[in-house]
Amino acid sequence: MKIHYSWLIGSAFLAFASISCVHANTKLLVNYNQLLQALDQGDDVRAILYLDKCTLKKSGNTKILNSKLDTERASMRMNFNIYSHYKVKVDAQHERYAIATSNTILTEHRDFGPVYAYGRLRIFGDNSAEFHAAYYHPQTYELKGEADYLCQISNDSDQNAIDLFDSSR
Repeated sequence: MKIHYSWLIGSAFLAFASISCVHANTKLLVNYNQLLQALDQGDDVRAILYLDKCTLKKSGNTKILNSKLDTERASMRMNFNIYSHYKVKVDAQHERYAIATSNTILTEHRDFGPVYAYGRLRIFGDNSAEFHAAYYHPQTYELKGEADYLCQISNDSDQNAIDLFDSSR
């Protein structure tokens, strides 16, 4: 049996080239202004969020403990195909712009069992972000738990929590 090495080499090259093209078509966005510009152009933007790189925002309404089991190696993807750009009140006298997206999925929670998991990601002009997570009973819609996290956009040379990708490039 004769092996056609040229076919094998050609196939390997094509596989590598297609992987390289997919990676080459994705651009890392490293700040709020790049995110807003990409969204205004209609680009396909995604965020990958790593909860263990965020800080739990202390609140009287937080019903989920920030244990390592809740956040360790936890990650999620949020798509910006539906988003809002608006002003958010910081306090009685100050506002700031936010770009927000949200998603709800039916999933399994370690403590709550089957739940609707709602997540809202808001990114601000100073490259900070807030992620709100809420878990609802799938039949009664009773709130089972919630938490708010403070995060930062990554510039690819830090350990910040949010990687933003523009895959339209």
